[in-house]
Amino acid sequence: HIRDVLSETLREAGYVVETAPNGEAGLLKLRSASFDLILLDIRMPIHSGLDVLKLLRRNGGAPPVMIITGLASSDELDEALRLGAAKCIRKPFHLKTLLSDISGILHSGCPTNN
Repeated sequence: HIRDVLSETLREAGYVVETAPNGEAGLLKLRSASFDLILLDIRMPIHSGLDVLKLLRRNGGAPPVMIITGLASSDELDEALRLGAAKCIRKPFHLKTLLSDISGILHSGCPTNN
């Protein structure tokens, strides 16, 4: 799973990582802990990434969200940005680019929407 590769890469880079197998499990984790950044795929079981993003924005106070996807349409990516995603990147991507994007979001203090 890409989730496993990403979590290992982020841990090796010094980040504390929590994972969830689907949108519902991710939302449960968000209710019980605070996070600095959420990496979210648009295509997930139970709740899509767009559904999760809508719920996060409706409830307010959510951390920045980075969308990572290989299957999303341009309309879905546009919707994610409209809903406040800090960044949308398509698979495949270079891990160094991902780490740079994450660092930029975390150190900017506010989402960039690009």
